[in-house]
Amino acid sequence: MANHIKTQIRDAFVTLVTGLPTTGARVFKDREHPLAEADMPGMRVYTTDERMNDSLDNQSTDAATPYLQKREISLVCEVLAKANSALDDTLAQAQKEIEAAIATNPTLGGLAKLHCRLQQATTAVGYNTEVAAGQSMLTFRVTAYTMSNAPDIAI
Repeated sequence: MANHIKTQIRDAFVTLVTGLPTTGARVFKDREHPLAEADMPGMRVYTTDERMNDSLDNQSTDAATPYLQKREISLVCEVLAKANSALDDTLAQAQKEIEAAIATNPTLGGLAKLHCRLQQATTAVGYNTEVAAGQSMLTFRVTAYTMSNAPDIAI
């Protein structure tokens, strides 16, 4: 059995954004990775909420019969950079590069049924790291379909 669909989606996203000019290979697949000064600018990629919308039209009255699930997954790409006079420009440049990278493969290799789309971008300064830093949090919405008995296989 392959990884859960949301893990596959996160991994595909990480592959697309690794090696960008601003953040390079400093891309981490978890929200807990502490970024040291040497890791900045860098990013953390992780999923947060996942909403399922079961397709009632495809459900049987038999509880053992698999049914189609629409999954709306929130994927967060958190960019952290050292706080300095170029902070806003660095965060904006990283966001531009991330959006352009995702546009080259918006279905993340066919895992997403609809295009991976940026829903929100927020910026903050004074993020809790080893050094003074700023943060840009990009939240993407990814829609995927699976069967209820196979959450690792995109349909």
